[in-house]
Amino acid sequence: MGDRNVAPIPFVPDQQSGVEELAGASRVAMNITIDSKGAISLRPGMADYALGPQNQTASGNPILWLYAPSDGNLYAVQEVGADWNLMLVKFTGMQSLSERDGAKLFHAAQQPIVAETEDRLVFTSGDRPSEMLFSVGYPQLTGLAGQPDAAAPPNGTHVVSNNARVLLNDTTNTKALIQFSDLSGQSTGGYDVFNGYNQSASGFFQGIPNAEPVLALVEKSQQIFCFGRTKSQVWSPDANTIYAIEAAREVGCSAPYSVVGTDDSVVWLDHRRRFTMSDGKTLQSISDPQIQQTLNDMATVSDCYGFRFVEGNTDALVWTFPTDGRTFAYLKAGGWSQWSSFDGSQWGAFAVRSHTLRPDDDANVVGLKDGRIAKLSTNSGDDFGTAINAYIITGFQDRDTDSLKHCRTVYLAIRRGQTGSTEPCGRLSWRDDLGDFGPGMPVSFGATGDLNTVVVLRGLGTYRRRQWKFEFMTHVAVASVREEYEVLGI
Repeated sequence: MGDRNVAPIPFVPDQQSGVEELAGASRVAMNITIDSKGAISLRPGMADYALGPQNQTASGNPILWLYAPSDGNLYAVQEVGADWNLMLVKFTGMQSLSERDGAKLFHAAQQPIVAETEDRLVFTSGDRPSEMLFSVGYPQLTGLAGQPDAAAPPNGTHVVSNNARVLLNDTTNTKALIQFSDLSGQSTGGYDVFNGYNQSASGFFQGIPNAEPVLALVEKSQQIFCFGRTKSQVWSPDANTIYAIEAAREVGCSAPYSVVGTDDSVVWLDHRRRFTMSDGKTLQSISDPQIQQTLNDMATVSDCYGFRFVEGNTDALVWTFPTDGRTFAYLKAGGWSQWSSFDGSQWGAFAVRSHTLRPDDDANVVGLKDGRIAKLSTNSGDDFGTAINAYIITGFQDRDTDSLKHCRTVYLAIRRGQTGSTEPCGRLSWRDDLGDFGPGMPVSFGATGDLNTVVVLRGLGTYRRRQWKFEFMTHVAVASVREEYEVLGI
């Protein structure tokens, strides 16, 4: 008889699709989140959002953008044919705000971007920047055209608010430069005043060296991050020169709308298809090696867009690749997970097209591809009543020896008895070679009142290397999975 040992089965959302599974790399972590103690559960689910349109039906027109400013309102941009409509989301429905003098202010050019100042919102989508003043008392969109003695602002794809100024990139003229407005509150103007490329109270600076066009512009912690195709620069407000360069990097950007902010850093898909994190001084790749090969194998990444989901103990940076049809979530508590939809029989792309975190109630409000506005929450447990299918496939485990091993027992510690009168089940399956997974064994999650926290499965055969798969579609928390095994020495 060999020695008896107990070791974890690594069911963690650490998708490592770019690393060899035969050597132990986890192959897939689908629709999973993890907390700071290592417990896994379903990804956030989708439910009707009470402050959005009630009994909203799918219009088929994607909600491309959402924003909840400090005025307490919720704004959305919806794709409608060749035009995009800016709308105020109200309890009774959505009110269009995009008409001005009979013309649409948004066209199907680029994804909308907004900058918020103390008294207005400034919008841009690559065509005709516009503004909305809070002081008017009702939403009213007007063109951001500058004062009569000033040049009009550039047709930028990105806009930020920084140090009492508004900054825009330029897609039509000198594309490596950033234009900034006059200071707010100045007697000569303010956010409305752009003097083109004549340096004055407003002016410009070279966002990217070597005349690379500025593809993306982001503000974080008073720093201005400028991203080009193969290079990036970080600028900061300066008392003498208005803006001064703080850092320059040989790291560019593959997807202009992939930039997502954390508390103190930004993360984006760089020109080598790595997800790179920076606080303006340091650089760190967070995708290599876990999902790097998957990113490298994609045909198109330029349409990638991202957002940050924060609720309770869950903090995730989420990126969707529309052409490829996949969504990846980087979990602050550890690792990567892939997020998808499931209609009961077929897998589909993650339905979220846009996201905003409301400052008044901390709700993660999302716009969907079918035109609905919803709430994304870890408390939902499903997507509008449809179960979320989650599973994890580990790498092959050899327990540090290629000798034959007997799997005597598997212990699953699960928060059970939370699901009603029925007794839902997960499934634990495995394979000992490169063939198909076997039928496995059911794992009971218990009916309401079943407070036993440990499920015990016995006599799971022998193996030299074993790959495990755990599937569940129920709102439970899996604290740990352990295997008791015996090395037979054969």
